[in-house]
Amino acid sequence: MESAAKKYGVDPALVKAIIQHETGNMTSKAAKSKNNFGGIMGSGGLRTYGSAEEGIDAVAKLLATDRYRGKSIPQIGAIYAPIGASNDPNGLNNHWVSGVTKFYNQYKG
Repeated sequence: MESAAKKYGVDPALVKAIIQHETGNMTSKAAKSKNNFGGIMGSGGLRTYGSAEEGIDAVAKLLATDRYRGKSIPQIGAIYAPIGASNDPNGLNNHWVSGVTKFYNQYKG
């Protein structure tokens, strides 16, 4: 995760925090079967990556875009995992900011 973050110039703690939150500590089906560690969606649903490295790289690359760069965790969350999104029928996005913030503080500490 550190190398992907460094490659794109993003905070490694943020990449790790989002990955840990999005995968439920690397236990999610998307992480295990699709190498998708960020809940990254494509036109047909969750994207599939060819390797873990590719999936981690995708998270860091996404965070490096103008859409997310320089924003706080709440600002990122409003875009990355908006409350009330149609692809969040169970309301899990309600916990995105607090979950990512908790992990981020552990890594930054």
